[in-house]
Amino acid sequence: MTDNQKWSPEICRTMKLSWETVSLLLGKMMKDILGRTVVCDANPDAADYWSTCFVGSRMPMSDLHRLMEKLHLSKDAKADSLPDTGDNVDSVDCIGMAISEALLKQALPFGWKEAFWNNDFIWLVESEAREYEHKINVGNQEISFASLKSKNELVSCLTRNGATHEQLMNFCEDYREKYHNELCWAFPISDGKHLGTFIVLVREGALSLPYDEADAVDGEIFCLDDIRMFCADDMADFIESWQLFDSELQRAMESLLLYLKNKEAQNANGD
Repeated sequence: MTDNQKWSPEICRTMKLSWETVSLLLGKMMKDILGRTVVCDANPDAADYWSTCFVGSRMPMSDLHRLMEKLHLSKDAKADSLPDTGDNVDSVDCIGMAISEALLKQALPFGWKEAFWNNDFIWLVESEAREYEHKINVGNQEISFASLKSKNELVSCLTRNGATHEQLMNFCEDYREKYHNELCWAFPISDGKHLGTFIVLVREGALSLPYDEADAVDGEIFCLDDIRMFCADDMADFIESWQLFDSELQRAMESLLLYLKNKEAQNANGD
C-alpha cells in the first residue's frame, strides 16, 4: 500500500456459534435427511480441520451415502467423507469436515467465505448473503411465515376469550384445515421457570407460550405476561433438553421392557 492509497476495510457480517450449537444443527439436518435422531459432537481437530463424531452410536454406510447424495458432494468431498478403501467397514463413528460443512450450510441461511475456530467457538465470515426465505418445513409441507397469523392476533384472541389450550386450538383451526397441522407443539419440560411451554408458529417466527397449570375442561392455562419469541439459542436449549428427556425416557422404558419380559417368563414357568 502506497502513502496515497487509503485503507478501506471490508466489513462483513460474522456468525459466532458454539460447537454445541453446531452439533445440534448438524443433528437436526441429519434427522431431516435420515428420519432418525443422530446425536452429534462437532469439534476442531486442528487449526485447519474440524469433524463430527456420533454419540452413543455409529452411522451405517448406507446412511452416510444417503447424506452425501442429498448434499450433492463433490468427488473430493466424498473422498474426505469415506473411510479408506482398504478398510472393510459397514459403519463409521465420525464424519469429516467436508460433509460437516455441507450439513451446516444447509442449516444456515447464508454461505461463508472463511471460517475460523478455537476449542469453544467457530466464526463464519459471510461471503454473500442469500435472501432469507421465511419458510419452514413441517412434515412434508413448506409453510410460509407470511401466510400465518401474527403474534398480536394470537395474544388478542387469548386475552379476549381466555388464555387456555381450548382457545389456542380454536385459534389454530384454520391451520388444521389448510395444513392438516395446528402448527403448535406441546413441550412438556420445565425451563426452570414454567411447568411447560407450547411452541406456536406465528408470522414473526416461533412463539413461546408457557403454562404452569391446567384445567380439567379447558386444558393448559397460559401465562400471557411471559409470552416471548424464540431466538436461536432458546431453540438450541429446548432441543438439548428434549434430547436428554428422550434418551432418559427411552432408557427407562427399555429397562422396564426387560423387567416385564423376565417377570412374564418367570410367571409362565410357575416361579
